[in-house]
Amino acid sequence: MLVKYKYNYVSAEPVWAQVKEELQSYFESNAINDSMFPKYTEDLIRKLGYSALVVKEEILPLKNFIAYLPEDAVYVNDVLYASGDNKLTTRKDQVTYNYKVECIPVSCEPLMETDNPITYKEIRVVEKETKDVITSFNKIIRLKPSTLRAKQMCETDAFKIFMNSPHFYDINGRLLNTNISDGHLYIRYKAMLKDDNGFPLVPENIKFEEALISYLKYKLFEYLWNTVSDETFAQVQGKMTFYKGEYGEKLIDARTEFMSASFGKQKQNIMRSRNRFRGNYNIR
Repeated sequence: MLVKYKYNYVSAEPVWAQVKEELQSYFESNAINDSMFPKYTEDLIRKLGYSALVVKEEILPLKNFIAYLPEDAVYVNDVLYASGDNKLTTRKDQVTYNYKVECIPVSCEPLMETDNPITYKEIRVVEKETKDVITSFNKIIRLKPSTLRAKQMCETDAFKIFMNSPHFYDINGRLLNTNISDGHLYIRYKAMLKDDNGFPLVPENIKFEEALISYLKYKLFEYLWNTVSDETFAQVQGKMTFYKGEYGEKLIDARTEFMSASFGKQKQNIMRSRNRFRGNYNIR
């Protein structure tokens, strides 16, 4: 699904600082701390779903039927076996490349993101700076998810229906197993962005920030609720219940914001409806 906007991803530390400021007395008394803030932030991103994640693509080496997924992979949508390896550029002085992947579709017409399956006649690995083609693959085979675990890694049902393919894959943790022994795999996946310190980056969006503030407060008071003595139990429980309800409302608002169809998606839906009846009616 296309989302309404493409968001910038920024550090969550300003939001964490705001929560610590608003609950300053609790932090100063050491009743609570911020050690779980990164984990709570990741949890909220996952609760918001794939619309808060970013699309990435990677070429993975396949050896002895096994490839290793990137550590930041949350959903894995496209898995294609790429053979016919043609090494067009070799640079002995450089072991790794700052590269991008270019996929050339079979059809010359642009494919909609909702079209399924997406097929390519060639996949190229291109160095970003020099634009040199490092490697190209001209034999592309789509693999289908064969197990419940692999299907659960697909963000929507649209990526699960390649039933005519004789080739398949399974995912167990970071291990991606296929029924093809060696070669390369091209994958398109959804990932959670992190900074250099390993902390999650969050969408620069006011609805998400409000949901994160409420969620952090709810989790902090949930922690207190499990640790306080009897005389303060009712007071903490009341605050926890309040922030839990507020967090639920803010999460719904954020989901609505992120899951709304983009203008491009709305245009695709309109054109698809027009084309459906074009053969029988003159639609102007």
